[in-house]
Amino acid sequence: DDGQVLIFVTSVYITWTTCIFIRNNSEDIPLSLLIYICLGLFTFNMNGMRQAMAMSTCLLAYEAAKKRKLIFFALLVILAMQFHKTAICFAPMYFVPKVKKPTISQIPVVTI
Repeated sequence: DDGQVLIFVTSVYITWTTCIFIRNNSEDIPLSLLIYICLGLFTFNMNGMRQAMAMSTCLLAYEAAKKRKLIFFALLVILAMQFHKTAICFAPMYFVPKVKKPTISQIPVVTI
């Protein structure tokens, strides 16, 4: 059935991109995967498939932003916008990898 193939292919894409993102950005991969599954994010991704496809594409775009590949980043954000128009909100994330991580003493200031 064509519907089942579509669901299978999109599920593989969403799960694959999420796992790549976790592998590249998590210090504790098993805990990150446990959180992804137990907090219902995996279930949400299967229900909100259009938005999840856009989010997964934005995760790939973030990896391009970390490598400072502007054209690839922009193309991925445009692709994500084809799934869900709100992906345009991700465009400023190109500038985030340049921001240094706050130290413990700076966290209260950052949260205010």
